[in-house]
Amino acid sequence: MTLNIATINSLWASLLIEELTRLGVSQFVISPGSRSTPLVLAVADNPNAQAITHYDERGAAFFALGYARATQRPAAVICTSGTAVANYYPAVIEASMDCVPMILLTADRPPELRDRGANQTITQPGIFARYPRWERDIPCPSSEHPPSFILDIADEAYQRSTGSPMGPVHLNCMFREPLAPVKNEENDSRDAASLTSWISGRVSPSKNTAAVSSLSEGELAAATNALGKVSRPMLVVGGLRNRIERNAVIELAEHLQWPMIADSGSGLRAGRINSRINYFDLILASERFTAIQKPDAVLQIGSRLTSKRLLAYLEHAEPSTYLQLLDHPFPHDPIKRVTMRLQTDLASGVRQITESLSSSRHFGWLEAWKAAAKTAEVNLEKILKSSDRLSEPLIASLVSDKIPSDSAIWAASSMPIRDLDMFYSPQGPPVSVGCNRGASGIDGTIASAAGYACGTRRPVTLLIGDLAMLHDLNSLAILKHSDIHLTIVVINNNGGGIFGHLPIAEFGSAFERYFVVPHGLGFARAAEMFGIPYTRAESASEFLPAYRSACHDTRVSIIELIVDREANQRFHASLVTSIAAEVGKL
Repeated sequence: MTLNIATINSLWASLLIEELTRLGVSQFVISPGSRSTPLVLAVADNPNAQAITHYDERGAAFFALGYARATQRPAAVICTSGTAVANYYPAVIEASMDCVPMILLTADRPPELRDRGANQTITQPGIFARYPRWERDIPCPSSEHPPSFILDIADEAYQRSTGSPMGPVHLNCMFREPLAPVKNEENDSRDAASLTSWISGRVSPSKNTAAVSSLSEGELAAATNALGKVSRPMLVVGGLRNRIERNAVIELAEHLQWPMIADSGSGLRAGRINSRINYFDLILASERFTAIQKPDAVLQIGSRLTSKRLLAYLEHAEPSTYLQLLDHPFPHDPIKRVTMRLQTDLASGVRQITESLSSSRHFGWLEAWKAAAKTAEVNLEKILKSSDRLSEPLIASLVSDKIPSDSAIWAASSMPIRDLDMFYSPQGPPVSVGCNRGASGIDGTIASAAGYACGTRRPVTLLIGDLAMLHDLNSLAILKHSDIHLTIVVINNNGGGIFGHLPIAEFGSAFERYFVVPHGLGFARAAEMFGIPYTRAESASEFLPAYRSACHDTRVSIIELIVDREANQRFHASLVTSIAAEVGKL
């Protein structure tokens, strides 16, 4: 442990960073500034702290978010005072709504400068409103408080961030000048050796003392009774956090042999799972099929569902039993159909249900869904192979099919995650899929993918649209001096293509000007500015060799795919209609 005790500011900052690293926080994301000097130097002096810098606080926070999605451990972000703090807000909202741990260390001016018109001084306590799990306005460092004061705050922050429900915590750290270390008689008299010994002997709290427990006997019995006497049960899987959860769900699915609908964020859209229903979103476009094949019971595991069509189907099916397993206390029931919600450690709870429910194949039920999935797959493959021209459905299919097995995918909000949900190839390797679906914004997408790659320690393919790319372009700077392996596949359709799938598309010139917002920009010059290898492709035959090369030979690269927006929308609609018609014939 390294403690800089040249000033009381340095001492407190060193204690805070040291305790966080002892608890398991190893990744720090720093944005440059003056008031945060004691915190930054404490990170620089700590051998257990890994640090990455980004001059944009918004991107820095999203990097931390992506990292935590991959590791389930919080990264700590550090910034100076003033509006720098406000730039964390979008990532804080996302982390809060999707239960992702994060620790915010915001430097602040001393209290005597508040509400006095002092430069770069705003009201920072409470700036994130209801979204943090916990926050503390820490007073300026003072010898009036023992070292245990700041250590206890660090312990509480870690537990609040990693306990159930996980989420962001905010420590607002006030510092008086001098901010850089200077000689000080009061602090020179401190015995650094004895302080180090005192901290080393301190027992920190367990890293997971607030983790969610397994299902109780009563909860398990209620779940078993509710699901034990049904004729058309369905397993629905939302976003999952890690491989342990995915393996538990696979065991359950193979045991039950119920039709399994897996969101792209589950990481279960590829690999051998007999009961998985591939291309379910395309199947559900058939009104005839959905009118006949309705579940009487649903077991949903994991977080939010991407498919609007799936939610509408479950809402209109009105299953008498709808049991939901979550690892947090927040309701995820936009269609108001859940009849029983149980909070549990997902892997443990799923294993308990696997052991308590008997395997029972329901005659004709799974087979009907499998037949529909096969029909959708055969027809989709035929349609996609009919042309070399790039479309968003084809791009989603190719990326999920050709991505290397040791990789992961980060899907941007808007159309990329929806296209993956509809057209994810089951023939590809089973890889984890990261996305920001808490608030589903396009903020910080490049930074989130970079953080995800840092956390997974794997190559990551980022599938992103042009507007999301423009929205976070400066986060390309993170990649310049890091060892992150990120392949950015950016779909450039010259505007907000998702709006063409909405009713507003009928409103002519107003639609084009105020919703699509065509920009006429490309990304070749941006790649050049940040020193990133760049390829442009307009066909599948141009894209595939570029993608293979980027995945295997290049640490960071940008592949820009040019898609005609209007042609793509017509193709997308025609494809869905055609496949729905074929499924309806079954």
